Amino acid sequence: MQKFPQIKGRYVPPVCGRDLEQSLNYADSGGIPLRWFYESFTYPQVFYRRGSRPRLEKFLARKKVTGKPGLATLERCVNALVKQMNHYVELDFEGVGNRGGSEEELLFSGHGWCNEQARVLVALTQILGMPSRLVFAGMRSKKGHVVAEVFVGGKWVLVDQTANHVFKRKDGTPVNVLDIKTSRRAATEAGRGFKAALDAGRKAAVSKKIWDRHVAWMDKPLDLFWQVGYCNYFIH
Repeated sequence: MQKFPQIKGRYVPPVCGRDLEQSLNYADSGGIPLRWFYESFTYPQVFYRRGSRPRLEKFLARKKVTGKPGLATLERCVNALVKQMNHYVELDFEGVGNRGGSEEELLFSGHGWCNEQARVLVALTQILGMPSRLVFAGMRSKKGHVVAEVFVGGKWVLVDQTANHVFKRKDGTPVNVLDIKTSRRAATEAGRGFKAALDAGRKAAVSKKIWDRHVAWMDKPLDLFWQVGYCNYFIH
């Protein structure tokens, strides 16, 4: 019988519940053609049943995040999430990462880590009719972050919900990780926009020291996507 080495390299974060399942069950792009994740990995359909998550539906209605699925609706959704659910770093608070709560519990707690914010965003966008998934991103230095991609207008669009940022080129064309990896121009233009969003986040943060410690990709923000993994999370 052929023997295979044990999996030891994946980081086990201090989380529990759904967050632990997702952090240990994403598909790493290492050794797999990245294009496959954009052609075959995530079924681009929403399976959400209207009325099954009433508190999240009411939140979107109260924040006036309505309308047809599209880039404008996505941006309103991200902005509403950020204003309701601040990142611990922005609050000068190290936080507790092992809550494992529902999307409703996380959203209305008013704060959360990036993985919690991303999970809530994925739920909200599916309620709005937009397929979405989690993206686990990591630098060479092993620093990591969790963001999302949302299927808009027939294309996956990269979103950093912590930075309240939808990735775009200079002309407003949305981009995803594949674009950044395969087009130098798209990477340059998207990187500038992401850097501006991170600079704005640092300026607004209560503690610049805590922000700098956690947001280690400020100087070269796209280094964050040196290694990526994708995780499907369909709500019903």
